[in-house]
Amino acid sequence: MIDIACGAGRHAWVMASEFDWEVTGIDLSETLLNRASKGFQDNNINDPAIGLNDSTPVKIRDINNSPGFIRADMRQLPVESNLFGMATNLFTSFGYFDSDDDNLCVLKEMARVLIPGGMLIFDHMNLAWTLDNLVEEDTIYSEGIQVSQHRYFDKISRRLKKDISIKPVKGETRKVQESVRIYKFEEMEQLLTSAGFKTELVVGDYTGANYNPKTSKRMIICAKVEH
Repeated sequence: MIDIACGAGRHAWVMASEFDWEVTGIDLSETLLNRASKGFQDNNINDPAIGLNDSTPVKIRDINNSPGFIRADMRQLPVESNLFGMATNLFTSFGYFDSDDDNLCVLKEMARVLIPGGMLIFDHMNLAWTLDNLVEEDTIYSEGIQVSQHRYFDKISRRLKKDISIKPVKGETRKVQESVRIYKFEEMEQLLTSAGFKTELVVGDYTGANYNPKTSKRMIICAKVEH
């Protein structure tokens, strides 16, 4: 299986450990991939968009088949076609690009690398619940560094944005912005269809509860590639 936008490898290591799957993680961040290659370290789930944390520990047993990690742009995966039985895109790791065409390209690449009938597990924040529970402002302190965050939804671009101000004890304050396109279910289903997928199931949270477009925390779609 392939974990696209794997970050520091948290899910890749769990899947390799719990199920003995052969896992390949793909990400663009060299820093995160360096962490991923060293093994499972971070037990915390952290959703920076809405300020949610889950400190539930995950037990990792010894494994012989460790995940492999590749640095790449998700719009052009450096792997063969029809290679994987499953792809995952977890914890809102989609919608980074300004263009819907580029985001569609990501889905087409996911379909390309899957075998016929292969499954995609696509995990995205649910728009209505996210906006209702948006943490607009917060400030955290870590090792003397002040991190202030301002979150807002741009209705024109349909993007959730987070302006971050990082103020160290010494030196200049650094400002960065995170931005992700948030899709409604109907929009995502259309994109998936255009990419060659057929939606098989959609659930509203990590327990598998029924999806409700107004009240569900997540939009988790299981889709099968048709090629």
